Amino acid sequence: MKTFINKHLKKIKKIFDRYVNVILSILNPQSPRVYLSVNDKNKEGVDVIVVAFNDLGLIQYQYGLMKKYLTNYREIICDNSNDKSKSEAIYHFCIDNDITYIKVPHFMFESPSHNHGRALNWIMRNVVKKNKRDFMFLDHDMFPFKKIDLNHYLQKPFFGRIREKGIYWYLTPIICGFEFKTLTNYKTDFLPNRGSKREFLDTGGGNYFTIYRYLKRDDVKILSVKKYNIKTKEYYEEERKNEEVYSDEIEFIDDRWLHIQGGSCWGGKHNKFEQVKKLMDELQ
Repeated sequence: MKTFINKHLKKIKKIFDRYVNVILSILNPQSPRVYLSVNDKNKEGVDVIVVAFNDLGLIQYQYGLMKKYLTNYREIICDNSNDKSKSEAIYHFCIDNDITYIKVPHFMFESPSHNHGRALNWIMRNVVKKNKRDFMFLDHDMFPFKKIDLNHYLQKPFFGRIREKGIYWYLTPIICGFEFKTLTNYKTDFLPNRGSKREFLDTGGGNYFTIYRYLKRDDVKILSVKKYNIKTKEYYEEERKNEEVYSDEIEFIDDRWLHIQGGSCWGGKHNKFEQVKKLMDELQ
């Protein structure tokens, strides 16, 4: 009986938190902290919106690689950190390097996926729609290692790495981009969602119901994916459990990006970052 009550109390709390977050997202259209880059005002190209979370090291490393390999872009750091000291460090790094910085307002914590999705929805309403520019979302643990012209990706109005569950497919916000003009024809919802058979569609999955169900795969530039075990140095295709993914799996996307996976250590205590940096030295 006690277990039954606790289970339902957790469900009630989860529903309560989500409704409160919906209200907070409406009541908080302004960022609590902003730094606008001096040199980005007249830059053309794609807005690369990096969602930071509690890790300055990833942001610093990614920033150097983006400057080296990307063309036709301007960077915007949207800070979703919930650690004040780490958020402060990211803010000062952005000032020191003249990168536009926008702090995402605080929401009641739900789950990593919902937290990320809610941050992206806030960014859509309060950053993307204000800028009215072509843009892409990029995880802070995604690193380019070859030259990339982002305008080339936008030969189609949508691009990115897709995830699939049964009949459902969607672009994951680890890397996804959009032509702003085309996207205005659709509503966006980056929150996770469920399919008709309760299939879990992770962050970005809500967009299946508002965007991708109306598209053909040919309407999207789908970036190739290769899974790689950083310990055994082998490629493979099978699906693995989260803990295995977080401990040793990385992804090569479009043969130009390396995705650590679990850069924020959601899935357990691990640190692939040092191994990845050694691998990146070999790739470049």
